Amino acid sequence: MFRYPRSSVIGVVLFALAIVGVVPAADLAAPAGEDPAVTSVIPPRILLETQRAPEYPPAALAARFTGTVVVKTRILPDGKVGMVQVVECDSPNLGFEEATVEAVKKWEFQPALKEGVPVDYTQTFKLNFGNPDPGGGEKGVMIAGGTDARTDRLPAASTGPK
Repeated sequence: MFRYPRSSVIGVVLFALAIVGVVPAADLAAPAGEDPAVTSVIPPRILLETQRAPEYPPAALAARFTGTVVVKTRILPDGKVGMVQVVECDSPNLGFEEATVEAVKKWEFQPALKEGVPVDYTQTFKLNFGNPDPGGGEKGVMIAGGTDARTDRLPAASTGPK
């Protein structure tokens, strides 16, 4: 039995949906008047030596609470984080939000580039505060990567217990 690559199947489905009118063809193409080769933005990349996981909030750690925090960040043309906004937290008021914002503000990036020039960039990151090791080992915080504002593409995920 012959199997089609997944990307080919997705392309055929999107093309078929555009033909029957379920997905407007304009949604599949680049914005009007923009050449994707000229206007593409190279997303920022984290400088791994600056990416530290947040400190697990002591009260949440003692009570063995877990949580997930999603933050929206503005990465400046110099690679620094300019803004961090909590978008979602499934365990609010336990200190996860504050710990996440404090840690992410310290991250540094190779800036996003548009036509070779550094530009502002908005990116979302999801941080998971998982079950700490009952044996007293590393605290379980995982940085699950994020999506960029232009493409919703997931960059490589990384872990980083402190």
